[in-house]
Amino acid sequence: MPKSNLERNTFVKGLITEATPLTFPENASIDEDNFVLNRDGSRQRRLGMDYENNNTTTTLSELPTESEVDRTSSFTWKNAGYTGIDIFVMAVKGRFVFFELKSPVTYLADVTTGVAIPLEFASDGVSFAAVEDKLITTTSYGGVNKWTFTSPNTFTYEAVDVQVRDQWGVEDGLEVSERPSTLTDLHNYNLLNQGWTPSNILNFGSEDQTVVVSPGPPPVVDTIQVVTGYPSNSDVMQYGKDATDTFDKEFIKKQFFGNSPAVRGRFIIDYVGDRGAQREASALSELEETVTLPEDLAVARSSFTSVASFAGRVFYGTATGDVLFSQIILDDKTYGRCYQEADPTSEHISDLLPTDGGLVKILGAGPVLALVASGASLLVFTALGVWEISGPDGVFAADDYNVRQITTAGIIGKETAVAAEDSVFYWSKGGIYLLQRDQVSGYMSASNLTESTIQDYYLEINTAARDYATGVYDSSQKKVRWLYSSSFDGSANNIYPKSYDKELVFDLILQAFYPQTIYSVGGNYVCGYTEAPEFIPTTDEQNVVDSGILVTDSGDPVVVSVDIATGNNSLSSIVYPTIRATSDTTITFSVYNNTNFKDWETFNATGVDAPAYLVTGYELFADSQRNKYIPYLTVHMKFTGTGFTDIDGNLFPVGDSGCRVQPQWDFADSANSGKWGNSFQAYRLKRPYMPSGVGDTFDYGHAVISTKNKLRGSGKALSLKFNTEEGKDCQLYGWAMTVEGGGSV
Repeated sequence: MPKSNLERNTFVKGLITEATPLTFPENASIDEDNFVLNRDGSRQRRLGMDYENNNTTTTLSELPTESEVDRTSSFTWKNAGYTGIDIFVMAVKGRFVFFELKSPVTYLADVTTGVAIPLEFASDGVSFAAVEDKLITTTSYGGVNKWTFTSPNTFTYEAVDVQVRDQWGVEDGLEVSERPSTLTDLHNYNLLNQGWTPSNILNFGSEDQTVVVSPGPPPVVDTIQVVTGYPSNSDVMQYGKDATDTFDKEFIKKQFFGNSPAVRGRFIIDYVGDRGAQREASALSELEETVTLPEDLAVARSSFTSVASFAGRVFYGTATGDVLFSQIILDDKTYGRCYQEADPTSEHISDLLPTDGGLVKILGAGPVLALVASGASLLVFTALGVWEISGPDGVFAADDYNVRQITTAGIIGKETAVAAEDSVFYWSKGGIYLLQRDQVSGYMSASNLTESTIQDYYLEINTAARDYATGVYDSSQKKVRWLYSSSFDGSANNIYPKSYDKELVFDLILQAFYPQTIYSVGGNYVCGYTEAPEFIPTTDEQNVVDSGILVTDSGDPVVVSVDIATGNNSLSSIVYPTIRATSDTTITFSVYNNTNFKDWETFNATGVDAPAYLVTGYELFADSQRNKYIPYLTVHMKFTGTGFTDIDGNLFPVGDSGCRVQPQWDFADSANSGKWGNSFQAYRLKRPYMPSGVGDTFDYGHAVISTKNKLRGSGKALSLKFNTEEGKDCQLYGWAMTVEGGGSV
């Protein structure tokens, strides 16, 4: 084959597992870890995970057991209480720990709710929503709470009674149109709930009849009341009134209501709890006498599974598949009013208003695991699919809205749903899905992001670990990030589902994935995400100085643009809440900021190196039949030296890089093939540099280090493995090679 040249300088497709060796795409990796994907085409080693600068440590006021530590949920409450302060909330067992999001993140308060979450509800965690100036929390075991923040550090909560109109009534054993001869407590309640008054119920159910008391002579007669049949569950009291507004049962008896149930909902009851007791209290208020109704615990405290703020209301997801929504939030009383204001059984004002509350029944959905607002839609996630609730012209109203199923690909891991600008991402059994609004129909549509990219990688993640994964949108980098545990398998002796050690990142601009590993030292592990508001990514214009002399062009200073960040040492706005489970359990916050590329070095002054590697896709050079060889490989890397440090009287470079490259021929996947070559150092300075002292800025004079390296071996295909060295930087711009090969097949 003729000699040819190959350049690789836009390695931006990230990890790919869904390709054969003969169809592997260019600029993608077969395998990699801890190499950040940059949009300029370069790849660089991630910084070490370590405590944020000047971090503070908070010891929990009431120590949980080991298993309880990992039942954590968290939320970023922006502009809490309309104070302009952003608050990070971490829920641990029955405690809510509050921090102010600034640099460093600062502890504010630790509030115990007294509601301990039993083990069987551990995976459900706590759901959060910021609504107006309040924080609403729901737990699948402890109901709904409304939190108030008063600066500087006071947090109070009160229970929210989520109420609905009793549209169900009770089972009274009667056919809908049956008019019973006896009035049971059950049927009496149903009639009251349909708008009947006690007097009209009795009036309807009896009539006067004349009876002979004694035959005489003369005969003695009397008038008595005889039961003729009480109203049915289809009879509507208002239709029994004449022109003078007087009730006349004969008017009703002349009409045919069929088997259509009358409207119910006069009484307002709590959605959860013992509905039977509440119904008894409602009937007592009308009858002034006690009735006995069955206990109704079909909807228990475990009903509330999720919460969201949407269309000026609070939406509550439940374990029964119902989605409740409050009235438009106007004051503190409306947070739990999930019903229409007007009595639907009233003969005067019974209209449903756009601002009312209500209940959406999604048949066949199963328990609602997550609610996410996205633009003009509220997305409802269950294990059986995703539904969209929206209104015409993008405006949701209680009297005009649509419910449609987007996909049958349900969510796995309620915290994996992430809203990112106009899109929503989530994990499902079959892959990672993207929900986007269709430009033609205006509805949300679903697509699988992993089936053609990293499906094998994704499916290797244990299903139990996916249940506890959590995600966040990194708005400064336009990346979606997910944390998961590589060791959690759901077994009884494995109780750390949120001791995260793996991170999967998706770049929205490049549409590419890359993975990262976070190592554990001394019981430190990250357990979630938050976004630091004080982070301000920006670009600083700095003058170019050579040997202390300002460089100019036509009299104007030459400047370079340098990316800088305020608030922390990471170019990401994401901060990682960190559990340190040692002799006592503490909470602190960490970021990717360690320039020695060690995780948790601050903890014990040693930490652990976080190595990075990258295996490039197979290069066939447009010919899979012939053997090729590469006389020389040229590697281009960023010069990273920034100065020198004195160690025991010797000067060592600061910010030094290292990169070892290994050729792998003929699709070889292990050293046993004999087709793996020896690794070599690709980051080498062309000339020695003599520093003037500790203050030397290491002005080498070249921004790019290019090295020519002899490449041993031959084969039909070639991939390269790039490995980092302990404690050293590695920023790879690209590589080039000259390819030669035999003429015969």
